[in-house]
Amino acid sequence: MSENVSSTSNITFPPHINFNIKGGPSPLSRGQEEFNWELKNNTTSSEEADINNIVELPSGLTEHIEKAVDAISTIPDGSYSLAVISGITAAMSAFLFNHFNWKYIKKVNRLAHFSNICIKMLTNFEEASLSYWLTDKNNSNQKEMEKLEIHINSTFKMLSGNIDEFCSSLNKKHKSDEKKIKNIRSEIFDIATGGDFQSATRDNSKPVAIKITSLCCQAKSTLYKHSQIV
Repeated sequence: MSENVSSTSNITFPPHINFNIKGGPSPLSRGQEEFNWELKNNTTSSEEADINNIVELPSGLTEHIEKAVDAISTIPDGSYSLAVISGITAAMSAFLFNHFNWKYIKKVNRLAHFSNICIKMLTNFEEASLSYWLTDKNNSNQKEMEKLEIHINSTFKMLSGNIDEFCSSLNKKHKSDEKKIKNIRSEIFDIATGGDFQSATRDNSKPVAIKITSLCCQAKSTLYKHSQIV
């Protein structure tokens, strides 16, 4: 019996083996100690250095892994698919909201852009028309009047094209504004280029000038409603 005891006394146990259960190392520390013991007793010093270089983790990586594991562990069993679906749904909702919001802003700004252009062109047309109809045309100012006639015609063509773009940008609930602005466009052109327009000589006409100004004001009041850029 003593021989058996004596023989076993020479056996070297790994440092992780602890027969004192109470107060013994935790399973995690025992596993680490076992790995260290096996590494120390089964490798040379050079091999141990190589292995240490291989298993050494970058600074901070372990902490991030532990946080990720902790986050995943908070999801109840069977809820992983629900969490994934919820994440995808939230991402799709955000994408669709941004997409349609961007389209809405683009459309509103396009409408405002052409509204402001029409206002500027209409002001230009009004000023040229008033200068023309509030002045007598005779041989002394014929060249100046002809320049105004050309300016009135060319300005109206540009104004008319931008009014078309403005009207195409209006939504359905503002179609009444489209009808109103197009009617004013037709009427104002007929008045500004009617009567003695482009005749060799003519007298000034204050009533024509007043009608042109009145129609321009009506058109601008409609355009101003849509001139705000988002």
